[in-house]
Amino acid sequence: KMHRRRQCALLVLVAFVTLWPAHTTTAFKPPVQITRTVPRNSCFQKGHDFPKNSSRLRSFFVLGRKNKLSDDDDDDDEEKEVVVTKEEDAPRSFNLMDSLEKIKRPPLPLRVDDMPLLLYDVFLLLNLSMSISFWVVHRWSLFYVGSAVGEGSLLCILWCLAGLYHGAFLYQPPQNPGMLGLNTYITTCSLRVMVALSEAVVTHRAVGLLEGEKLIPLEITCGLVLMSSWRSLYANAAS
Repeated sequence: KMHRRRQCALLVLVAFVTLWPAHTTTAFKPPVQITRTVPRNSCFQKGHDFPKNSSRLRSFFVLGRKNKLSDDDDDDDEEKEVVVTKEEDAPRSFNLMDSLEKIKRPPLPLRVDDMPLLLYDVFLLLNLSMSISFWVVHRWSLFYVGSAVGEGSLLCILWCLAGLYHGAFLYQPPQNPGMLGLNTYITTCSLRVMVALSEAVVTHRAVGLLEGEKLIPLEITCGLVLMSSWRSLYANAAS
């Protein structure tokens, strides 16, 4: 019954992703660099200090950013590029919140653009679980094929969730396809381990007693190589 529930959940998830309307989410756009044009004799030239009450303006004039300043004395059409520096050039102490703000990225749209790629991923993950069960763990036994299909279905569900989070199914991926596949599968494996631990806690048993959980170690090691290589080959073939 558990395997049938996982298979049904996988079919429902694939159908939901397929019928998800593309116009409900906005396309991902990279952040645009903002420049400001100010008079030449203003206080924002190089070497001048910022006003005391200019916290909002300081967010636009960052260290090392070039801004075009208009020449009001000679000609209004002539512009000059200067480097605007901050008021404090001394090295600062490490701040964890500032570091976290720098690595923040805008949220990716929860959308599937490349549906054939998603179907290929599902096929590879199902084939991976069945191959590990048939060729390695249970040694030519067809009795455990059902449990392998259930394990593969759960892995595919977690892969779809991780792929939506990382933007793995977009036409313009946010990073290198190989690294994107690697990061997505690492997230998938983390979710799979969390599911196994949760089931063990609820049922008051040890982890690894179920037939599907016996496949997790080989799924992690073989799947990392498989999905990262597959995504790199697919990107090269598509380009």
